[in-house]
Amino acid sequence: MGLLPDEAPDSEFILTKLRDKKLVKSRAFSMGLRDKGQGALTFGGYDTSKFSGPLETIPLKRKPANGNRQYIVEMQSLSLGKDNGSNQTISDKQSLKRRQMTIGLDSGSPALVISTTVAQDLQKTLGGSFEKNWLHVNCSIVDTQAALNFDMSNQTTVSVPLQDFVSSRKDGGKTCTLAIKLSYNVPARKEHRPIGIATLSDK
Repeated sequence: MGLLPDEAPDSEFILTKLRDKKLVKSRAFSMGLRDKGQGALTFGGYDTSKFSGPLETIPLKRKPANGNRQYIVEMQSLSLGKDNGSNQTISDKQSLKRRQMTIGLDSGSPALVISTTVAQDLQKTLGGSFEKNWLHVNCSIVDTQAALNFDMSNQTTVSVPLQDFVSSRKDGGKTCTLAIKLSYNVPARKEHRPIGIATLSDK
C-alpha cells in the first residue's frame, strides 16, 4: 500500500496525499493485528481500544546502508516475563558488548526474525533449540503464561505471550515450535535482519 517510510519530502507517500486532501488530519497510521479477517488499519491516528497503557514517541533509525526502507527503532533489552511477575533479561547492550539492539516492524510475515547473537541468548534462556532455523521449546514454559518483553525504553515495554508465537505442537503436545526464526542472511555488522512481524538484532 506504499506505507513504508517516504524517502523524500516530495515523494508520492500515500499518507501525505490523504492529509493534503484533508481526508485525515495527520500522516499517522496504526495497525491492529488480530485473527484472519479481524485486523484493522487506521489512517490519520490510532484506535485506543486496540491497546492499553500510555503511548511514547520513539525515533526511527536512519535508512540502513543496504537501502531498504523499513520501520526500525532502537530498543533497550529483551526479557522473559514469568508468571510470578519477575523478569529475566535475555539480551541487552551489556550482553551484546554495548552494540545497539534494533527492531524492525513489518506485517509481511508471521514470525520474529532474530540475529545469531540474540538467538543464542534466547535459546539459553528458554532451554530450547533451533531446528531448520526455527525455535523449538518445551511446551511447559509456554503453558506457564510466560511472555517475551520488548523493552523499548525505560517507560515502555511491549509484552507478547509465548503462546502467541506457537505455530505447532508435537510429541504429544510436549514440544512447541515457535514462530521465531534465526537468520544468517545479513552479516552481523548490519543494523538489522530480514523482517517479519518483528526483527530483532544487534549492531
